Amino acid sequence: MRKPMLALICLLGGCWFAAQIWLVMPTGTVSGQEKSKSKASKKKGSTSVLDVKANEIQDGFMKSAEELAAEYYDLKEYDKARTLLKSIQALDPNRPNLDAKLKKLDDDLIGSNEIEMEVTSSRGWDTTAVMVGAGKPIRIKAVGNYKFVVSSQLTPNGFTAKSATPTPQDLVSDLPIGALIGIVIPTTVQQDEKKKDKPFLIGEGCDYTSQKDGVLFIRVNAPPENKNTGKIEVTISGGVKVGK
Repeated sequence: MRKPMLALICLLGGCWFAAQIWLVMPTGTVSGQEKSKSKASKKKGSTSVLDVKANEIQDGFMKSAEELAAEYYDLKEYDKARTLLKSIQALDPNRPNLDAKLKKLDDDLIGSNEIEMEVTSSRGWDTTAVMVGAGKPIRIKAVGNYKFVVSSQLTPNGFTAKSATPTPQDLVSDLPIGALIGIVIPTTVQQDEKKKDKPFLIGEGCDYTSQKDGVLFIRVNAPPENKNTGKIEVTISGGVKVGK
């Protein structure tokens, strides 16, 4: 009689123990999940607050920059106003009316800050002493007539071009002979020729944007032994300044 009773007690005890484990385990697991969710929510919540603050700071900066740009514009400090608007564009390219403001500013800038000079038609590359800023559009206008005179001995190949650098003063093969041309020489010497700006056609006028800070050189595209006579009046405006 004792053995069946003992077996029954053991069975009941085992069931009770299993029941306790079943009851405890889910509760512990759920509690752990709740704690994890709580930590994640808390972390997410704190990040959201920081994001809101960051957006407020950025919006405040852009609003202040726009107001300051407008003040510079009123004082005709177009270059400084453009720098501020470009900084806003870097933060928010889709900001309302920003593209229109930059376009108007560039139109005003390129027609301002005029520098006048003369180009002697018989000379080779001649520095204008005008500094050009990287990414800043400039406008060049040229008026006047000159006499193109050469006494070179030519072969059936005609004129040949050798170099587009300031010296020697040879023809630039892919630009019209006799035309006014320009080139921007970087203020920092570049060993890699591919990084230098190429000569560009000016003619009676052009708009040009250099990819580097540098000095503007201008000349008539003629061989070095030319006997040209006459001068060309040149006006340069936009993102330029007279060098020292």
